[in-house]
Amino acid sequence: MHELSLVESIIESVEHDARSRGIKKITRLRVVAGELASVSHRALSFALENVVRGTFLEQANIELAVKEAWESCPVCQQKFKPEPPFYQCPECGKTVFPSSENRQVYIDFYEGE
Repeated sequence: MHELSLVESIIESVEHDARSRGIKKITRLRVVAGELASVSHRALSFALENVVRGTFLEQANIELAVKEAWESCPVCQQKFKPEPPFYQCPECGKTVFPSSENRQVYIDFYEGE
């Protein structure tokens, strides 16, 4: 399950950045996962809830937001939800590769004291 190592990396990144800014406690963390990211959103949520125990983020309010995937066809400009495996525009049939933000997991923001 690579979600576990992903969450460990998120924790490490937030902790390192917060400490470099003199923040002693993280109160809120928002992580965004694109709908087409190669992760199980359920497993990622579970890891975020459980891996933070005993870390700098243990008391933080942690939110996982799933970013819904929408694309715009470069040929006919139709907006649509890309469906794997071919990501074809339902209007004209053009294959559209999903934008990177729909395939990423990233730290949206964190707050601390």
